[in-house]
Amino acid sequence: MATINFVRDRQKKLTKQQASDKRIMLIALGIFGVGAILSLSSLGLKIYFSTQLKNSLTETERVKSQILAVEETESTFVILIHKLKAMSEVMKVRQKKQDAVDYFSQVFGSQVLIEEMSFAQDKEDQLLTFKLLSPTVFILESVLKQLSSPELRQKYPEIETGSLERTENGAYSLNLAVKL
Repeated sequence: MATINFVRDRQKKLTKQQASDKRIMLIALGIFGVGAILSLSSLGLKIYFSTQLKNSLTETERVKSQILAVEETESTFVILIHKLKAMSEVMKVRQKKQDAVDYFSQVFGSQVLIEEMSFAQDKEDQLLTFKLLSPTVFILESVLKQLSSPELRQKYPEIETGSLERTENGAYSLNLAVKL
């Protein structure tokens, strides 16, 4: 009888086949869903990162334009600073020279005339030279005594005297070099 009623067997096989097909379809749908979610996620990440990149590039261009806008002001400022430093150094040297001239003018006194004065400077040393003119040798001798005094030698340790000469009009001339 089971062989006669083949529709029932066929119906059972179809039901099993439908259940198997349903299960395969659910698995395929799951795989398709996971693939769709992954695809949408990667598309979303791509859009997010491209937006972030675009924002970063825009910000970079904005900052670059700001830097270029103040570049001239900054270079002018840097040049001004270097000029001020150079002027400060020149003023220091000038002040040293002026202090030395004032000091030695007091040491020489009013009877000794500074006939010539020159200033030379190399990388490390500054040399101030005087050519003194005195009406008598005695005044010049007192100047030489003052030049060898401990107080003056402490302030200006390197003083060199040059040749002593008598001029045509009877005055005495002395060359003096002071290292500042």
